[in-house]
Amino acid sequence: MPETAAGRAAALADLPDPRARRGVRHRLVVVVTAAVCAVVAGYRSYTAIAEWVADVPAATALALGIAPDRVRRRR
Repeated sequence: MPETAAGRAAALADLPDPRARRGVRHRLVVVVTAAVCAVVAGYRSYTAIAEWVADVPAATALALGIAPDRVRRRR
């Protein structure tokens, strides 16, 4: 998985980020990569994608470029 995620991240590295700098917490490549992985896993809505990201194991979060301690856990 790490090699695959890293390859995808490299392919998306030149993607222009249309977001305003203020309030940006995560690099766009990390957000897009995580969203793509969640959609491939069958999650379709924004809420479902966020839940997938919150539930990924620490090793998967690291492979996607997400610090495991930064992932919000649902209550």
